[in-house]
Amino acid sequence: MAAFDGHVESEFQYLDTQGANFLDNAATTFKPISLITGLSEYYKNNVGPVHRTTYRRGHFCSERYDACRANLAEFLGASSDEIIYTRSATESINLVAKAWLPSHLGPGKKVWISEFEHNSNFLPWRDICEKTGSELRYIPACINGELDIAHEDIWSSDSVLIAIPHVSNVIGGEFPIKELCQKARTLGIATLVDASQSASYLDLDVREIQCDFLCFSAHKMYGPEGIGVLFASRDKLSAMTPHFMGGGVVNTVSRSSKDIVFKEGSTAFEAGSPNLAGAIGLDLALTFIQGVGKAQIKKYLYDLEAKTRQRLLEIKEVKVLPRGGNASGSSILSFTIDGVHPHDFADVADRNEQISVRTGAHCAHLLLEKFEQHAVIRVSFAIYNHESVIDGLQAAVSEAIALYGRKNG
Repeated sequence: MAAFDGHVESEFQYLDTQGANFLDNAATTFKPISLITGLSEYYKNNVGPVHRTTYRRGHFCSERYDACRANLAEFLGASSDEIIYTRSATESINLVAKAWLPSHLGPGKKVWISEFEHNSNFLPWRDICEKTGSELRYIPACINGELDIAHEDIWSSDSVLIAIPHVSNVIGGEFPIKELCQKARTLGIATLVDASQSASYLDLDVREIQCDFLCFSAHKMYGPEGIGVLFASRDKLSAMTPHFMGGGVVNTVSRSSKDIVFKEGSTAFEAGSPNLAGAIGLDLALTFIQGVGKAQIKKYLYDLEAKTRQRLLEIKEVKVLPRGGNASGSSILSFTIDGVHPHDFADVADRNEQISVRTGAHCAHLLLEKFEQHAVIRVSFAIYNHESVIDGLQAAVSEAIALYGRKNG
């Protein structure tokens, strides 16, 4: 563990060996005990509706929900009325694609994504572009992990939106979102940053980044499942059309649609009973992250990744993919083993070393196509992983080579 090991150890002391050796943290994460305890307290003593009642319990729940939103806004350098709670980053992206983008598209208009996208930041844009006769374009990607954001076509007057990940879910690293978003702002091109893989350890000041939209899911950053976040700048939010209909999004309603008056701001996009438990859980996760410190978390994860990369590169049968953005550090690493299918390696790692790794395309088929791979092995680190897991990972590679490499050689 790191210098903050006492605090982290106490928060994750319930993990067994398989938990501590869980290396699929880009998919989801374990939760600190303070979050588990806090949510248990809520479910036992503080359940109630949000912004629906006049009794005291209801007031308490409403105030707690609003306080969670305010803390989240501060975490992002945003205002509370620019924060929309969703179910996930995927829903956040779909919301932008359906509630803001259509009125800005049409024949000749372009949406840009990278060739390193997760399908959640690819398919919604493809769908809306096909429906509006617009064009989905791809920011050229280099084999060293960099993106060619200087490509002149990106910055044409026909470009409407650029959607890009902060960190790749397959090769990690870090893409130059600030440089891209700031340039896009000067040219009137909207930007969306998918921060699903970075929210727990990289700074996300939306005013400094100058992005128009930013999203992530709580469960990838030590928070609960079922709640996501969409930041939408005020000017973009005011141009969005409410997409989900239901309670909580209107001020007045009648049988005639002409008499329906929607609420203003982010709550117009949160139809139905608010997910107070999710908001509390996310708030507790933010408190945990801030208590440890993003800089400390980043350093610890990058150290683990660098040591793992070095150890794997010592094995001649292993090929390690470059870091996203050709970055100097990462929390995610992907590799292949000559003569060993990724699924076979995952089975050896799981059964022999009690290590969980992710294999396959990782919902990033465009990226694997770029690297001419059908499947890769991914390891992704979290703050509760110990350095000793690297020994087990290296041992699993040797065991898999001995078992499968000779058969296939």
